[in-house]
Amino acid sequence: MKKIVIVLLGILSVASAGMFDRYGDIKPKKNIDYMGIHIIDQKRLSYRKIDGIPFGGISDLAWYPSTHELYMVSDRGALFRFSATFGRKIALRPLGATWIKDAKGIPYKTINERDTEGMTRDSRGKLLIAFEETPRIARFGKRGGNFGRKLSDEKLPKLLTDSSEYFNGNAMLEAVTYHPKYGILTAAERPLKTPGDGLQRVYSLRGKVWAFPTEKHPNNGIVALAPMDDGNLLVLERAYISLLNPFIVTLKKVYLNQCLGGVCRSKILAKMDIHVGWHVDNYEGLAKVGSNRYIMITDDDYTFYRQTQMMYFEAH
Repeated sequence: MKKIVIVLLGILSVASAGMFDRYGDIKPKKNIDYMGIHIIDQKRLSYRKIDGIPFGGISDLAWYPSTHELYMVSDRGALFRFSATFGRKIALRPLGATWIKDAKGIPYKTINERDTEGMTRDSRGKLLIAFEETPRIARFGKRGGNFGRKLSDEKLPKLLTDSSEYFNGNAMLEAVTYHPKYGILTAAERPLKTPGDGLQRVYSLRGKVWAFPTEKHPNNGIVALAPMDDGNLLVLERAYISLLNPFIVTLKKVYLNQCLGGVCRSKILAKMDIHVGWHVDNYEGLAKVGSNRYIMITDDDYTFYRQTQMMYFEAH
């Protein structure tokens, strides 16, 4: 009975949103200014399968401007490749998909091996993927016989390799991005136990660390990162509140060079929740796709009552 109630509430939640027309466009929330961002376009992505792989559970994105290719990774280890343009609207066309594989080209089988939560493009054009259940970051190929195959592992700071330091097994390495000055940056979903001050931290694999306060909503955590044109960092935070008011999503700018006493200045660019007219879903992925332009995407958890939504916006 409990399961039936949850499903019915999910259906009502989607039905009451009133956000999508039959072509997948979101009517009320595009080409508008909202707090510190400008929303250019939004789309609902609806693909049953791509190359035989079920589409869903998207956890992060990587954008290649020179080839106009967008990669999406799911939290079950599926890697999807799209042709994409981001002008006045979002335009996507699927190009292929694969399961991620080990260095020998064998697809990962267990959940621990393929719990892929973060993704970005590195300075050499390879895909960097962060894993949660066993905290690690690895490079993967994006084309031909190397599509989805592991090429190498990144060396993490010692603190990040200790699973006992994390809040729990579902709050480990959630986000990764590449910063032109500081290299590979990563963050756990929830603050680590060390030093125990409750501040969230972003870690450079080169050793530098930035601390800042996250929002105080229940179950709030970092889910994605992206570099900004002015050298600072865009942080996507998501909080799960309750069944009837599921998510609060926060876009935050962290000033990497304005830190006092070990704590960096931060500013909320946008906060979205049902109390201010938003029907937000489970936003998890974020990527920079142009000058001051970004996309973020939701994880539908492979359920019929959630959707894969993409938001295309401008932020400074």
